Amino acid sequence: MFAKHDSLSLGLIEKYPPFSYEELDVPCGIYVRQLRAISEKLGITLSYEFLPLQQALRKTKNGHLDGIVGVVYRSERAVFLDYLLNAPLGEVTVSLYTLHRKYNLDELIKEKAIMAAKSGFFLSDDLHQLLRTKKIDLYRFSDIASVIELMKKGRIQGIIHTDSEVDLKSSNSIELYKSNEILSSEATYLSFSKHIRLEKEMLVSKIKNLLTNNPSLIKGLKDECS
Repeated sequence: MFAKHDSLSLGLIEKYPPFSYEELDVPCGIYVRQLRAISEKLGITLSYEFLPLQQALRKTKNGHLDGIVGVVYRSERAVFLDYLLNAPLGEVTVSLYTLHRKYNLDELIKEKAIMAAKSGFFLSDDLHQLLRTKKIDLYRFSDIASVIELMKKGRIQGIIHTDSEVDLKSSNSIELYKSNEILSSEATYLSFSKHIRLEKEMLVSKIKNLLTNNPSLIKGLKDECS
């Protein structure tokens, strides 16, 4: 039996294939396999729960989680998160999704395009600048079905989102086409609370040393559920 200080409680972003998700209540995804590899190598317990990103951030900031798995670097998050920047877990790419056929961003300029992005979905400064340069307006949404209806009517030309977002699937099974171009790409990291309890700091140090000295341990792992 592991003592309490021999374990860490981490947050995983829910519904985020192929990285972290549940299938028939079974934990799945590349990040889950990476955590298991770390746990087995060090002989420690890494417990986790699947949460919306913002909730995972709040719980870590408030001391209810020891860290988060698979987050991109943000300066405002670095105030309370200690990122393992020398050992990225993966990469998140952002693409354009359209109806009827594939479009790249330049093809939509002449249409005075309006693009949609989910409320709370972060667009990098470079991507914001790209949209401004091409004079493309951005519409924020919370309900994918309503955006699909706007796309059918020609009022929204495309959706900007990550390649792994399952919530882009609408309830009426309309097919969305992903563009060939990648609009932006960012590395994801394992991160720990900067206010982690003293008795758990040794575990964090062991994980940091392991991934720094043996990065191949978590490279190339596949999603077993796919």
